[in-house]
This record gives sequence, structure tokens and C-alpha cells, in this order.
Amino acid sequence: MPGYDKGARPAGIWTVRAVYFDPTWKHGNHPRHDIAFLRMAPHKRNGHVVNIEDVTGAFTLGTAPAPGTDVTVTGYKLGTNDAPLTCHAPTSLTDGYPTVACTGFRSGTSGGPWVDSTNHLVGVIGGLNEGGCTPLINYSAPFDASTAALLARAQAGGPGDSALPPLSDGC
Repeated sequence: MPGYDKGARPAGIWTVRAVYFDPTWKHGNHPRHDIAFLRMAPHKRNGHVVNIEDVTGAFTLGTAPAPGTDVTVTGYKLGTNDAPLTCHAPTSLTDGYPTVACTGFRSGTSGGPWVDSTNHLVGVIGGLNEGGCTPLINYSAPFDASTAALLARAQAGGPGDSALPPLSDGC
């Protein structure tokens, strides 16, 4: 529910049509490939059929941010006041994983976007330890050519992948 905040659903409720997992994640759960894209079904709004990006806008896919890149991270923490968490922080690198220090981002925030100052999506909470073992440190799988290929597959609209079983975060 894009824009969801304390019960408000300004962009409506959308249906997931298909999920696309990075094949290396799907077949081996390698944290460098902890990435998925959702293909949303069109939505009828004011008598017209629209795509979600027509209503919310869309970010351009970027690559892993260099250390020191300022990003905005957004997520929803399970069990807390139903409002989004937002953090602005510079990135660093931990064992090849983009890293940010954002207080309070823990259970439920996985998949939360990392957006740089040019409105490029440069990461999502996930990757190493499924995003981090403490509420202060958050990781992303490093976006690269395989991320762009996965997005292209999702945009092409072919069949999605079946859901994966829950995993241990390694913490």
C-alpha cells in the first residue's frame, strides 16, 4: 500500500501479480543476491486503468552506492505505531555490502528502499544477515548487472517465481 501511514492508504490497495527472485538467491540463498521485484496488477482509479508508477511515480534503478553516499531509507517496523520509519544517512561498506546506520530498522523493514539524492534506487534492506542483526546497522545486497537483469525480467512480464521458505538471518 504505497504511502500507507497510520491507516491512511492514499494510493489505494494494489495486488501483486508476480514475484521475481534473483536466480542465485532462489537456488542458493546467497546474501549478495537477496533481491526481488514485484509486478503489480493494474488498478482502476477514477474510471481509468493505471499502473502503480502512474500513481506513485517510480525510481530509476541505480547501482550499489559508493561509501559516503547519502541515502534515504524507508521501512515499516513490525508492531510499531503503523507509521513509516525514515532515515537519512551516509553509506559505508561491510564485507562488500552497502551499509547504513539507521536506528530502529529491524523486523519488518526488509525490502525498505535506499534512495540517493538523484532519486535512484541504490539498495534495499536485505543482503548480509537479511539486512542486519541489530536495530542500528542495515545492509543491502549490492546492486549490479544481475539486479538490472532481474528488473528487466520483471518488466518483460513473464511468469514469476514461486515463493521461497523463510530463512534464518544468521544472527
